[in-house]
Amino acid sequence: MKIKYYRLSKEERKQYRDKFYATKKGKTFKKYTGYSYLMCILLVAFSIYYVIDAYINKLSKWYYIYASILLIISIIMALSVRKVRVTKINDYIVKK
Repeated sequence: MKIKYYRLSKEERKQYRDKFYATKKGKTFKKYTGYSYLMCILLVAFSIYYVIDAYINKLSKWYYIYASILLIISIIMALSVRKVRVTKINDYIVKK
């Protein structure tokens, strides 16, 4: 299925996104995607903390590896949440 969402103009995207979030399913979806984005931000913050802590306390390279793994996971998670959001809004547009 092609993504119709990307072919719309910026104003139309905003209009359909607002209509989707006005539905009951859209409200709960927005709440859970907000939680997911919050988790991504927290993972980035922890990875930055681990890098700074490892640098200050002269800890082993495993702390840097752990921090980089956390950063990669948070980026992948943020991108996947965005993809799911676009897919759900696209399904709403196609059904309308």
